[in-house]
Amino acid sequence: MDMLPISPTAKLDASPTAAKKPSTANSGLIIGAFIVLAVIVVMLAEIDITDFSTLPKLGANFFVLLFCNYGMYLNQRDNGIGAGKQSSIYLDVMSKYDELKCKIVEAEIDYRMNEFCAWYIANELKHARQSLLAVSGISYATYEAYIGVDDDMVEADEKLTKRQKNAIIEANSLKPIYLDADMIMRRASAAKRKASRKLTPESKLYIKSGTRLVRMFISSALIVAVSFEVIINPSLATLAATALKVLFVVLNGFTGYKEGFANITVDSVDYVGEQITYLERFIVWDKKNPVVTEFISQKISQNEINCDKIQ
Repeated sequence: MDMLPISPTAKLDASPTAAKKPSTANSGLIIGAFIVLAVIVVMLAEIDITDFSTLPKLGANFFVLLFCNYGMYLNQRDNGIGAGKQSSIYLDVMSKYDELKCKIVEAEIDYRMNEFCAWYIANELKHARQSLLAVSGISYATYEAYIGVDDDMVEADEKLTKRQKNAIIEANSLKPIYLDADMIMRRASAAKRKASRKLTPESKLYIKSGTRLVRMFISSALIVAVSFEVIINPSLATLAATALKVLFVVLNGFTGYKEGFANITVDSVDYVGEQITYLERFIVWDKKNPVVTEFISQKISQNEINCDKIQ
């Protein structure tokens, strides 16, 4: 069977921005408003950095600001995830995945999934090597004699040009992709060559959250230093510094929402789209490679004949 490249996502007509407003959106806005209020209260209690006796208060100020920023980010990120899960593109791709998975289970062919994976891994590796060798003018039939051969032995072969030797060595260095039944039948994982998704969408989200926390830590430290004037003597500078810090919190809220929404409508949809491609390929493969039952039938018939002779 010819090997075809995996399409990265399922082709859907729905727009990734077509999302319904989740039921938790109002509560998220309320929480966000409280966080902004907390920032305003803290920032209006500014202190003078030249007074080293107030450094503990300055540290408390910083960590409150950091907490508010990260809290706003996480809160709005969850809202974005909720909105993404209500979007038509996500619902469509999940519906298609469930339909294909149900079709496979009901046909009772899911037990062949590991056999399909072994076939797919071998053919994908062969296809990748063929594409690499073709550029250097080497047929796969010629290359088969060099599979697993040590690099020094390839270099010593005088029948090959330098370019062909490099192509063979590079082809030998290609490793099989990792694919098993769980990665296809379970929504939380998938794999493909050159863009292997070893991380689930949830893991990617956690990494983004950790990176965002580090950035917020640095940004909060810098923004806290914008102004240290006491509110008893208010000025435009104090109000401007406070507005800047509040704006920073609000922007983190927007960032969290955007990343949460994209994690569902882009990462998860792309992820499940690849699994759909594997399921579709498996169904085609199963039809073209039916289970061989002829030998089993002959064996049963032979056993019945032997039993008759014994009787």
